[in-house]
Amino acid sequence: MNDLFGHGELNDGSLLQHLDDDLIEERRHWPRDLVEMSDFLRAQLNQEGESDERTLLLADKLLVALAFRSGGRGFYLPKADRVKRALRDKQLYEAFNGRNIYELVRRFDLSEVKVYQVIKEQRALHMGRIQPSLLD
Repeated sequence: MNDLFGHGELNDGSLLQHLDDDLIEERRHWPRDLVEMSDFLRAQLNQEGESDERTLLLADKLLVALAFRSGGRGFYLPKADRVKRALRDKQLYEAFNGRNIYELVRRFDLSEVKVYQVIKEQRALHMGRIQPSLLD
């Protein structure tokens, strides 16, 4: 079955391939906050070494993809420190091998108790993703 744009089912993997450049060129009609977000993404991509021409296209395509996925919905975007902590906790859990607690204490500058707490929390999150609850 074709969607509104005549492409059939679009999933996250193919969405960016089907975005029309004309849609992105309508940028002048975008709300101010959306243009600011695009400009922010461009600046971040430039810091990562992408060319100016490529960053404009990537930033706008990412925003359009996000609009396809979440447009019209309000969602919570945590503050940067919360995101950094979540990424740190994920990295810590992925580095944990059962025998390297003291290495992780030094590497992440955390107490031993905190490292064990992070591992426990991350293990629960991981198990929740791979093993659904029988009560749901």
